[in-house]
Amino acid sequence: MKLLMISLGNDVTIGNGERTIERHLKYAKYSQIKIYMVLLSPIECNNYKKEINRENNLFIYPIASKNHFILVIKGLIKAIKLCSINRFNLIYSQDPFGTGLIANIIRKIYKVPFLLGNHSSFADNPIWVQEKPIYFKLLKLIMKLNLPLADAWRVNNKKEKEYYIKNYGISPNRIIVNNTLVNSEIFSQTISKEKLNKLRSKITDNEATKLLIWAGRPVKFKRIDLLLETFKEVIKKLPNTKLILVGNFNKSNLFKELLEKTDLETKEKLYIFGKGADHSLLSNLYQISDIYIHTSIYEGFGVVLAEAALSGLPIVGTLSDGTIENIEDNKSGFIVDSSLSKNIAKPIIRLLKNDNLRKKMGKYAKSRAMIKYDQNNNLKVRDKLWKDVANGGLNCQKPL
Repeated sequence: MKLLMISLGNDVTIGNGERTIERHLKYAKYSQIKIYMVLLSPIECNNYKKEINRENNLFIYPIASKNHFILVIKGLIKAIKLCSINRFNLIYSQDPFGTGLIANIIRKIYKVPFLLGNHSSFADNPIWVQEKPIYFKLLKLIMKLNLPLADAWRVNNKKEKEYYIKNYGISPNRIIVNNTLVNSEIFSQTISKEKLNKLRSKITDNEATKLLIWAGRPVKFKRIDLLLETFKEVIKKLPNTKLILVGNFNKSNLFKELLEKTDLETKEKLYIFGKGADHSLLSNLYQISDIYIHTSIYEGFGVVLAEAALSGLPIVGTLSDGTIENIEDNKSGFIVDSSLSKNIAKPIIRLLKNDNLRKKMGKYAKSRAMIKYDQNNNLKVRDKLWKDVANGGLNCQKPL
């Protein structure tokens, strides 16, 4: 079986995509299929590999352009070229916008079953609505055209499924909930105290210091500004606290601007991994930390939330689809329905002051995540979904 995937992202194109590559290679191997991924990257980048081949199971074709129209045209041309030399059983798009548009055209030309993946209610991202109203309206229009034409849909959580049923009239029988694959083996493993102590000593030599952690992309809807404001509130009450930041910050103007606005006292208590971290390092960082903080105002799933939970961390996060999916409120952490830093800081301070509660919540978070994000079950569901759609089992006339 051959799958043509139309995807969107920058990490592989700029050379930081091992996690993405590893995840899709697992999909390919488990399902015993070959995945051909046309990867659209909306960035200016000239020095990147035009083709990545992993074990003859995963083939990635990055395409980069800041102009979204040119990006979609180039992606379509590449997809057509691949279809001219391969017979695909299924086409899968990452979203209902540009990648979905390409997938729909390919579906019509080559009569290939089309599975539309969606990571969240993209078009309702408040940052997009506020900053790019015309672009937002265009996305909504493209989405309305693409959604009804797909043979089936994959979403990350139940709330997303409800959203598309309610707002777009999609039959619930044709929407499957299957979250992004999380590497549960690495993030749940036990790491030696010696190794963890060595890493911790690089961040602080004080055993009493509490460590908070955040990992992600430096984009506006992640609200790093709110994260720093919240941390400032925390250290007012508990000054012997540090915040670990993990992400590709070195080339981010947004992050640089936020740091420039941050006061010196807060800045001195930050420990920044500006080049990001691979799975191994990130797993270690989670395990030396006390609490994971999440301040995003919009999150479809939140892989880092699942990773933190698997590592045994309680999570304090602002209300979003991702936190609802990953946090059991008052059991594995706290969901804060507020964008005020003082309100977000309160449960963090409470957990930092109460070791027993923090450890109890972390233990529960891990046991819950081990069941919820079992790799074999995730791969099994994804495998069945792909093969059912490819074999016509989820076409628009038949229920799931």
